[in-house]
Amino acid sequence: MYDYLLGTVIFAACLAWLKFRRFWFTNPRFLDKTVCVTGSSSGIGEQLAIYFSNAGTHVILSSPSADKLEQVAKRCMGKTTIFPIDLSKPRECLEKAT
Repeated sequence: MYDYLLGTVIFAACLAWLKFRRFWFTNPRFLDKTVCVTGSSSGIGEQLAIYFSNAGTHVILSSPSADKLEQVAKRCMGKTTIFPIDLSKPRECLEKAT
């Protein structure tokens, strides 16, 4: 019985921490905005995507590798859209845009 109670308390504490974290890191300047981060599968692009997502923006993740984009999207707390495209190939961009 105590195990169940302890598990419930820990679960409630984790939920409270997540709500607090979301409130604490949300920046009012970025609420209800959309940001497209190119090269968001690794490095600075990945960190920017996570930062903007946690700040309350809708983030469009763009990079040639869809697998890595899905991993980054899981780390983001906010709304994300995955757009796997290589921006160095203009014809591919035009085909996917239409």
